[in-house]
Amino acid sequence: MRQADHVAHLPAENAKGEKFLLGVHFVDMTPELINTWMEKVQPVINEHYSRSTTSPVISEQASTQRKPTPKLAVVADVNEQCASEKAVAKVVQDAVEQIETVVNAGMLNQLECAVGSGLVQAPASSGSEVIAPRAASLTVGVRSRADIKWSWRFIYYLHLVYSKWRKSYHKKGESKAVCMVVVKNGRYIPIGMLTLVPDFKCKIQELTKERAYTWYLSDAPREFYSRALGLSKISLIAHALVDYTVQAGIEVNQEATLVLRADAEGGERLKKFYLRIGLAPLPDDHPAISPGRLWSHGGYFKLMPDKSKEFCKAMDVYRASRTSHLSSVGHA
Repeated sequence: MRQADHVAHLPAENAKGEKFLLGVHFVDMTPELINTWMEKVQPVINEHYSRSTTSPVISEQASTQRKPTPKLAVVADVNEQCASEKAVAKVVQDAVEQIETVVNAGMLNQLECAVGSGLVQAPASSGSEVIAPRAASLTVGVRSRADIKWSWRFIYYLHLVYSKWRKSYHKKGESKAVCMVVVKNGRYIPIGMLTLVPDFKCKIQELTKERAYTWYLSDAPREFYSRALGLSKISLIAHALVDYTVQAGIEVNQEATLVLRADAEGGERLKKFYLRIGLAPLPDDHPAISPGRLWSHGGYFKLMPDKSKEFCKAMDVYRASRTSHLSSVGHA
């Protein structure tokens, strides 16, 4: 197994217009980092950006008034609770579907997630001090983003449930949850959030094999880092997060292909970004890529080995070793 060579620097610009390479790190997602994102970054996204559709966003208050609270029991100790792998798969598939529905709809207080015998509580505030963004003075106009009202606490629980299921049967395909951070005064400031599956078994255009799968991805907006870090621009955050998934796939499975689903709420801007970096859309009528994603149709993109190689080579200059595994492996 090769050690992944992830991006370690990104081009940035300070308030004076001076350009430089900013050091970044990929670290495991933790409750403290999740709390920092939910308290300091997510509110900025929610305030300054909008979903691409004209349908109203379901707020926490509105969802409480209009819909009964969905109850969801996610059994973590699957070996004791389920007699067969098929039963486990059904439990996990139902859990994943319901959690994703809640996350994508912004219904952040509408999910009760029971793990084992106890209720999973949202992590308590860490009290870490990150400079809070000034909302009013940093507005740059309304643009669409898919991650409005996302809860990274629930996304993280989704990752834990999925990985627990895979581990219970000693299977490949565990998910990962990571943050891209900048170190300031000895503290981690998150500028990117990512969950992924390095070796996700899926069927793309009649070919079934394990591919890297980008699950949830979010990059910090300028309105946040300009205040928290004093920088007017950090480029290629989303590029580095996509690259992380590709490199993870190469590390685990020597497979230089990637699959992801563009949330419709991201609009044309999100689709154009994926096209620009080399991903190709699957037909809207493409069959479900895996049994676990029967409820998700349309919006899938694939990054094939040739385009993956081009994309990773373009990011090589920002790696610690200044060369990607893909450049040396030449995997096809």
